Amino acid sequence: MKILVVEDDRKVAGFIEQGLREEGYAVDVAPDGDEATMLAHVYDYDLLLLDVMLPKKTGLQVAAELRREGRKTPILMLPLEAQGEGRRQEARSHAQGVPAARALPVAAGGGHPAHRPAGKGLGPALRSREQRRRCACGQPAPQAARGGRDGHDRDRARSGVPSPHAGPGRVTRSLRRTLAVRFAATMAVGLTLACVALYWVTGRVMEREGRAALAPAAGLQWARGEERDLLVALVAVIIAGTSATLVGAWWLAGSAVRPVREITLQATHIEAGTLDRPIAAHADTEEYQGLVAVLNRMLDRLNRTFRAQQRLTADVSHELRTPLTALRGLMEVALRSERTPREYQHTLRSALEEIDRLAELSEDLLLVTRADARLMTPRRVPTDLNVVVREELEAVNRKLLEKDLASGAVLDPAVPSLPLDAPLVGRVIGHLLDNAIKFTPVGGRIDVATARVSGAVRFTIQDSGPGFLAEDVSHVFEAFYRADQARTTGTGAGLGLTLVRAIVQLHGGTVRAGNVNGTGARIEFELPATTDARG
Repeated sequence: MKILVVEDDRKVAGFIEQGLREEGYAVDVAPDGDEATMLAHVYDYDLLLLDVMLPKKTGLQVAAELRREGRKTPILMLPLEAQGEGRRQEARSHAQGVPAARALPVAAGGGHPAHRPAGKGLGPALRSREQRRRCACGQPAPQAARGGRDGHDRDRARSGVPSPHAGPGRVTRSLRRTLAVRFAATMAVGLTLACVALYWVTGRVMEREGRAALAPAAGLQWARGEERDLLVALVAVIIAGTSATLVGAWWLAGSAVRPVREITLQATHIEAGTLDRPIAAHADTEEYQGLVAVLNRMLDRLNRTFRAQQRLTADVSHELRTPLTALRGLMEVALRSERTPREYQHTLRSALEEIDRLAELSEDLLLVTRADARLMTPRRVPTDLNVVVREELEAVNRKLLEKDLASGAVLDPAVPSLPLDAPLVGRVIGHLLDNAIKFTPVGGRIDVATARVSGAVRFTIQDSGPGFLAEDVSHVFEAFYRADQARTTGTGAGLGLTLVRAIVQLHGGTVRAGNVNGTGARIEFELPATTDARG
C-alpha cells in the first residue's frame, strides 16, 4: 500500500512518515500543494493524507482538483479541528464515501493501525484529545447555557429604554405612538392657550357693548349668556382640533417612521455571518440617508474586525496545533519500539525545539495582543538608537557568517537620544534582521541605516533577497500572514512583522515595507523624537 503525505511542517511530516514506514507502508512526502498534485498525477496512491493549510495550493484545492479529474483515491484531511465548520464540511464533501476507519488496510506483518490501543499507533496523534473523548463517551459537543434576561428587560422597561430583544414592529409602534401623542399634546396646548386668549378678549368686548346698549343689569346678563355660548364653542373647537391633530399626527408619524421600520427590520436579520450585507432601506430624507450610511460604515468595520478575528483564531489554532502534533507524534513514534540512546537523544532534542517554538509563539502572541490593545506601557528612557542597532548586529553576526552574508551599517551620528523602551525596540530590530537573514540567499547582502528626519528618527533595513510580491506588500504586517515563499522556505509563525508594527505603533511611530528597485525587500520605521501621548 502506497501513501502520499502532504504536510509543509517537516517534523510533522517526518514522524508521520516514520510511523507509517514502521507499519510496513510505502510513503512519499510532498511539502506543498503543487508537488502533491504532480505526484498524484504520476503515481496511483492508495491514500492521501492532506494538510488543509498548505503553500501554493491548499489541501482543499488539491482534493477538489483530484475529484474533478475523476480520481477516487481516498483522502484524509488533517487537521480539521482548527479550520472551522465550513472547511470541515468542504473537506468531507471531497472525501465523501471514504470512511476514515477503512482508509488503512492491514499491512504486512502488523495489525490495523486504527485498531491498536491508544498510544500504540498514529491515530491518537492525528486526532484531538477532545474529539477522542467525545467519540469514546458518545457525548455531543457542549452547548453554551442560555442566560436569563428577564431581569435586564424589566430594568430597561422601568428606565424607558426598549429591550434589545424587542422586535422591529414593537420599536416602530412605540416610536410612532410617542411622536403622535407628543405632537397632539403640543397642538392641544397651543389651541387651549389661543382659545383662552380669544375667550378673554371676546368677553371683555361683549361686556362693554352690552353695557352701552342696554341697562346695566340686563346688559350684564346678556354678556354672560354670550360668554357661555362662546366658551362651549371654544371647548368644542379644542376637542375637535385636538382629535384631528391626533389623527393627522398618527398618519404623519407613521409615514415618518416607515424608513426606521425598514432599517430596524433589516438590521434585526444581520448576524455574524451576514455582516457583509448592507442595509438597503429606502430613505427619502437626508437625515435617514445619513443614518443608513453611518450604519453601513459601522457594519463594514464590524465585518472587517470579525473576519480578522476569525482568521486570527484559525491561524492561532493551527500554529499552536502544529508543534503540539509534532510533539505528540515524536513521543508516540519513539515509544512504538525500543530505540538506541542516540535515537532517544535525537527525539528529545526535536521535542525541545518544538517546546521552544511554542514558548516563542506564546510570548510573541501575548506581546502583540497587549500592544495592540494598549494594555502595556513602554518603559521609556533616553536611548541612543545607534547603540541598539550595533548590539543587535553583533547578536546576529554568527547567522550572517553561516550564510556568508555581507552587512553594512550607515548610522547617522546626529541621531538624538530618544525616549524608548530599549528592549522592545531591540526586539523590533532583531526581528527585522532575522527576517532579512532568512530570505536573503547565500552570499547576499543586508544593509541597515539610521537617519534624522523632521521631528523623528528613521531606521531602514534592506536586503538582496527576492523582495515582496506586489500583492503581499499591503499584508506583510498582518498576523500570521505569510506568502508562499515564507511558507516554503521558513518555519516562522508569521508574527515577526506583526510584532514589529505593534511595538513601533506603541511608541507612536510608523512602519512601512516595500522593495528596492523591484528586487530586495526594504522595511523602515520612524520613531518620534518626543514622547507620544499614546505611549
